[in-house]
Amino acid sequence: MNPFDGAIIPVSAFAGDNGDAVEEVALALQRCSAQQLSFRELANVLVGQRLLLPTQAQLDASGVINGLEVEKESHLETPIFQSDQGWRALLVFSSVATAGLWSQQARLVPTTADDAAQTALEQECAALIIDFAGPHRIALAGSHLRSLAASRQAKEVWQDLEIVEVITQMARDHGLDVHLDRPAASDVCDALVVIGTPAIEAGDLMSRIESLASELESVPILRERLDAGLGFVQG
Repeated sequence: MNPFDGAIIPVSAFAGDNGDAVEEVALALQRCSAQQLSFRELANVLVGQRLLLPTQAQLDASGVINGLEVEKESHLETPIFQSDQGWRALLVFSSVATAGLWSQQARLVPTTADDAAQTALEQECAALIIDFAGPHRIALAGSHLRSLAASRQAKEVWQDLEIVEVITQMARDHGLDVHLDRPAASDVCDALVVIGTPAIEAGDLMSRIESLASELESVPILRERLDAGLGFVQG
């Protein structure tokens, strides 16, 4: 059995919320589970949507009144799942019903998916797990978790204009003309950097490509929005 730790979470109020699943969220989870929707597309659907955090009150301070110990200060925590491999995840649920499949005793607090993702990152969690006990358990991690935490509608890497601008400008600084393209299914990367064939010696070209690749590794926006990295090919 995996242990659970606690994370302090912000409380968000949703007036009139009855705990039912948001229809758009429920459909997106179902489609993602069936591999009909990508994790990136799911994260985009979740931006601004209501999810439910399971919480418990943790006593910070107590006192004695008339011989009885009473609570003075407390805060809400939500369980953090820890796997046997050591990675951690924040749990959230799409509805009271799906939370009940995990625990009937959980006290649920509505919050936005964005805030839940932010909390997961603040608690150094590797993932945000939605509907842990099903029926469609989904774990958002990596760039998908980060884009949700930033309330950002993520694009495919090769279509992200901010990324394209950064890479093409840095390539020009190395005397290279490049464009970004979709990787093939067999490519283990987020996007292909396609390099035009300049009129320079092959050894010099390879040196420039290696220097560009090394510099790109430290660019903050790429570290935030990429998971598998970039592939380099000559066009």
